[in-house]
Amino acid sequence: MMPLPTLLTKQLSKWLNILFGAIYPIVSMLIIEVEIGSEWNEFFVFYNVVELFGWVTILW
Repeated sequence: MMPLPTLLTKQLSKWLNILFGAIYPIVSMLIIEVEIGSEWNEFFVFYNVVELFGWVTILW
């Protein structure tokens, strides 16, 4: 992951960052939605909720 910003153009790197930054919370919300009923995955649901809260705080 580290060599990509140096190998790609600035414009492409910027748009890839925006794209993956938008996809990540969607995947995180899907994990919360799917795993909310699983008893042994409570940690992962809690982790994703905290992570989404941090993401929204940074975005705000």
